[in-house]
Amino acid sequence: MKRKALLRTLTVLAVIVFAGITFAGNADNGKSLFNNPALGSNGRTCSSCHRDGKGINGTKSVFRIIGREFNDPADAINFCLKIALKGNPLQKESQEMQDLVAYIKSLKPGKKKRIIGC
Repeated sequence: MKRKALLRTLTVLAVIVFAGITFAGNADNGKSLFNNPALGSNGRTCSSCHRDGKGINGTKSVFRIIGREFNDPADAINFCLKIALKGNPLQKESQEMQDLVAYIKSLKPGKKKRIIGC
């Protein structure tokens, strides 16, 4: 019985590897998306409020935005997409979301610099 389970697990892993399925995002692609106005409908980007990621600490476990708390960076990103960029939320499993999360997690704490109007 254990052997069958192990064989099944190895088969699934082999399919994932050979199919090129990735579970982690690409921070460089995420940075490009962070600066892409196509995520919203009002011509703004994430960088409009967070120039070069300023004010974002990707090492935190809780993200506070306009009095709301998010334990998942994907939920925080979707909130900003909807409120600040007037865009549609991304599916959490999408490559775009995984890339944005990877970029956010790469950001280290720094001085908070908020642009007026955001």
